[in-house]
Amino acid sequence: MLSFSEQISAAKARLQAFPQQLYHACLEIVYSPLKPYMNTWKAVQCPDGHFRHAIFSIRPYIADYPEQVLLAGIVQGWCPK
Repeated sequence: MLSFSEQISAAKARLQAFPQQLYHACLEIVYSPLKPYMNTWKAVQCPDGHFRHAIFSIRPYIADYPEQVLLAGIVQGWCPK
C-alpha cells in the first residue's frame, strides 16, 4: 500500500500528463482530414518546369524572434519606456 505522500505524487503525475494527452488528442482530430494527403505523393510542377513527386507535410518552422514577430503579425514598439 502506498503512503499518503506517494499517492499525492502519483496523482500529480497523472494530472500533469492529462493536459499533454488532451492537447495531442485534439491535434490528431484537427489534422485527421489532412492525413491521406500526407501519406501519398502527388506530381507537382517545380519552378524549373520539371514534374516531381512531392509528399506534403506539416513541419515546425524555426525562426529567430524578429522573424517570428513578423510572421505572427505582432506589432512592436508600442510599449512606453
